[in-house]
Amino acid sequence: MIKRLADKVFFFASCVALMFAALSSTAHNNEATGKTIVLFSKANKGKINVQVKGGAHEKIQLYLFNPGGQLVHKTESKARRMITLHDVERGQYLYQCFENDVELKSGNLLVYKNRIDYD
Repeated sequence: MIKRLADKVFFFASCVALMFAALSSTAHNNEATGKTIVLFSKANKGKINVQVKGGAHEKIQLYLFNPGGQLVHKTESKARRMITLHDVERGQYLYQCFENDVELKSGNLLVYKNRIDYD
């Protein structure tokens, strides 16, 4: 009976340790994400300017997907530099920003005739 109790305590302690390890890893990733800001602004017809701010990101990758999941734009640039996306039609998109295969920020982008909305 004592051995069974010891086994249950060991199992519970192992689960708690794994949970804390996962939470600390998630918190570390959220710190990087929380410091990254992606700014979109409407340019001339079919053009959108994008700027990624935050952290010390040297090279970032920006991906833009349509609602069907197809990659519409893929670009790489240094952080804090203005990126211009060409031939962006009106509609809804998903954007993802990465550095060295680590996602910094993602969200939705809505492109209207005279304005854009994003989160």
